[in-house]
Amino acid sequence: MNTFIKIVSDTISYSISVYLSMLMYSESITFSIREINFYLIFGGYFFFLISIVNYKGYESFVEFSKIREITALINAAILMLVVSIIILFTFGITMPSFITISSRIVFCLSLLIVPILCRIIFNSIFPTKIRNERALLIGAGEIGRSFIKVVKKSNRTRFKIIGLIDDNINEAHQFEGISVLGGINNLDKICEKNKIDRIIVAVRHLAQDKIDILDAFSIRNKIPLNFLPSIESFQNNPGKLKEHAGIPLISNRFKKQTLFYSIGKRVFDIVISLICLIISMPFWLILPILIKKDSEGPIIFKQERVGIYNKIFCLFKFRSMYIDSPKYAHCPSDGNDPRITKIGSWLRKTSIDELPQLINVLRGDMSLVGPRPEMQFIVNDYNAIEKKRLLIKPGLTGLWQISPYRKSEISHNLEYDFYYIENQGYVLDIVILILTIFFAIRGFTN
Repeated sequence: MNTFIKIVSDTISYSISVYLSMLMYSESITFSIREINFYLIFGGYFFFLISIVNYKGYESFVEFSKIREITALINAAILMLVVSIIILFTFGITMPSFITISSRIVFCLSLLIVPILCRIIFNSIFPTKIRNERALLIGAGEIGRSFIKVVKKSNRTRFKIIGLIDDNINEAHQFEGISVLGGINNLDKICEKNKIDRIIVAVRHLAQDKIDILDAFSIRNKIPLNFLPSIESFQNNPGKLKEHAGIPLISNRFKKQTLFYSIGKRVFDIVISLICLIISMPFWLILPILIKKDSEGPIIFKQERVGIYNKIFCLFKFRSMYIDSPKYAHCPSDGNDPRITKIGSWLRKTSIDELPQLINVLRGDMSLVGPRPEMQFIVNDYNAIEKKRLLIKPGLTGLWQISPYRKSEISHNLEYDFYYIENQGYVLDIVILILTIFFAIRGFTN
């Protein structure tokens, strides 16, 4: 969807928001139109568009385009509303008496919701065309060769692999028609000659000095640098190569949490966790009976997980597997796993088994939103890039849980966690929590 169509979508959504608020006026719409200050309405409209520009809502993204659009629109709406309140208060501008409190609330809520719905509709009518990217692949080993095979088999993919770089293989060596063009020392010349759009690292344990060289080159030349996390991340889900979001690449960019965000996030975690615990009290009374009746064993399942800065903590869940199941093994990928109990299948489907992790959040081991905490034996195999998942607190939910690939291993879908680490903020946290509730409700209804 191009910029012009996005502006049309946002114009329509702003107009709908104004119209919905007018329906709540104490006077008729015809009377209101004669009396209302249209300078304020049009001023708000133009500032809304400027705010969207500020949050990059009109830029074209391939990775996570939908979540980027949603967060940009919500941020723009909040900024526009806050600035409008400040202007009205500072300059003493009085609103007409027929503009009721309910109409103002409707306008605020509409401006947060309607633009997103309009963009979704326009995206379905005018889908964004995927630009074919000229990619340079670093590494001709097992991951690199597997990636080439998957790309070659795909009917539609973003990537046109121009060549390979590998310090251990002679130039002109070919694999599936893709030639080795040289080593990392030849990177400048190769990228300039072949007009490379993206560099993809397909070496699991690349030396830190080479990562630093690639990172510096990427920043200097404004060429995106990404890391393939594992063979399974694209072999098991080749559809990722066709999508606008969820491609199996991990960026080497990380956003450090600000002090205000860290404090605010902790307060938010405590307040929301306490509210959720109170609301979920019926589950705490009924589920222990159902779990005990279904199979022998404890009600709460405890397991050591790796948290922030490689700190080990005890994670809590409602037990969903038989007591003789291995405590530390790869998680079940579907409800038919023989390790899962009858009630456990329902618990996992609705994510109710995760409720006790609200206690982990209150204790400070976890946050409501963040990367899922992994088991130690998986973390032990992390490479230098993957270890950066441990720079922030693990979360009860995250982007991976609301992705199409939530049934596969966390370690095969690390790009979702890395996107969150790069773009974390209050709005993104709230969007993820709302979408998590939606998925939980869908689990109940299905």
